[in-house]
Amino acid sequence: MRHILSRIDMSNWQRWKENLGDLVEFAQELGVPRDRVQQLAVNFGDYLAEHVDPSTPQYEVLKELWQAGSPDERNTLAALMMKVVERRN
Repeated sequence: MRHILSRIDMSNWQRWKENLGDLVEFAQELGVPRDRVQQLAVNFGDYLAEHVDPSTPQYEVLKELWQAGSPDERNTLAALMMKVVERRN
C-alpha cells in the first residue's frame, strides 16, 4: 500500500482526485472488475484512515466519515469516491 501511496500527490485535493482517477482508469484498462476495484478502494481507505494524517479539510472529513462508518457504509463511501474521480473525464 505504501508503494501506491507514494505515487499519489496528497498535498492538493484536486491532484489527489486526479491521481485516484488515474489509478481507477488504469485498473479498468487492465480489465480489473469494478467490484474488485471498489474493494481495493475500501482497502486503500482503511490504510489512509489508519496511517495518514489529514492535511486538508477535505481529507479530515473523509477520515471522520470513514472512521464513523460501518463496513457497508465504507463500501458506499468508496463507491462514491470512485464516481467522483471518474467524473473528471
